[in-house]
Amino acid sequence: MPPPPPPPPGFPPAPPPSYSGGGSAAGRNFAGFGARLGAYLIDGFVRFLIGIPFYIAGLFGVVKAVENCISYETVDGTTSVECPDGALQGGWLAIGLALFAVGAVIGVVLYCKKMANGQTWGHKVANIRVIDAKTGGNVSAGKAFGRLLLHVVSGWCCYLGFLWMLWDKDKQTWHDKMTGTHVVRV
Repeated sequence: MPPPPPPPPGFPPAPPPSYSGGGSAAGRNFAGFGARLGAYLIDGFVRFLIGIPFYIAGLFGVVKAVENCISYETVDGTTSVECPDGALQGGWLAIGLALFAVGAVIGVVLYCKKMANGQTWGHKVANIRVIDAKTGGNVSAGKAFGRLLLHVVSGWCCYLGFLWMLWDKDKQTWHDKMTGTHVVRV
């Protein structure tokens, strides 16, 4: 099919294709595997960095909880830890585990808010954006969270759900298909 003719003299040229509206996937510049993988790795690293203070404090709590337990080595060379009655300090254990959870939750909440506002940290570096497949606009924080949870499903079966984009016409992974999103270049 030949390209459309140029506009008549005196009329401005047609605007470039937009990603901010319309439900059609036609004409969208879908992001490739390398850009998406890079953004995913950067986002995971940033979420980890955000959680580091909580993870360190949580580790301190867990170590404090088991400091009165006994460690011994068996005949076959394995090391075991036994906590006699009253040796495990449940309060410190609860604090340590809670701090691990808080670090993870803060990272996830910030990630979902960034995605709902347009782009995550990794997406900005890779010049890509996640959009709603129907509207072409930003995804909601709820859809971003669902998409993050569904990464687990895409990882089942040897990461086939992530690799699916390599032969899908709209370059969608399983979690894109389940949440109705596209990843496009900006």
